[in-house]
Amino acid sequence: MTSCPILREIREISSELRLARQSGTCFTNHEEAADERGQHQRHEGVKQLSGKDQYQRIRDDHATELAEDYVEAIAEVIDENDVCRVTDLAEHFGVSHVTVIRAVRRFERDGLVKVEQNEPIELTQRGAELADACLRRHQIVYEFLLALGVAEKTAAADAEGIEHHVSSETLKHMTRFVRQRKQEQTS
Repeated sequence: MTSCPILREIREISSELRLARQSGTCFTNHEEAADERGQHQRHEGVKQLSGKDQYQRIRDDHATELAEDYVEAIAEVIDENDVCRVTDLAEHFGVSHVTVIRAVRRFERDGLVKVEQNEPIELTQRGAELADACLRRHQIVYEFLLALGVAEKTAAADAEGIEHHVSSETLKHMTRFVRQRKQEQTS
């Protein structure tokens, strides 16, 4: 699987989330959001960003970072424990349960999670798709850093930050580099 579709999907969902937050609406599918944003693709295919465009990209990436981190964490906790509760996320992120509750309510409004009182947190289909794409992107960045010779612990910490800001072009090259490195090691 190539990295471009993964990153494109993440960026589409992220754009929808930003638009939903700005307008106070929540889109139920990608087509509605695409119509709303006039088919705007977030920084795809941009050869070089400079000035305000460069900083806008960074602000856009930061705006979706929290949602990506949470859906990724929810998916991981569900994989490990079969359920995900507020306390699991509070422990995972090292924040208070109140912080988690506020974030989860926002993600519920954005259509990423489903929460019933006194029940575990569940990912919606859209949330699960975003989590899957984020996990794959994270893995690519992590494997790239390991291939460069970065220590596992450092690579894990750095991948967590880099994954939110890597362009589709860079991700594609990272994937290619990792594949080549693996082929060299098996030859």
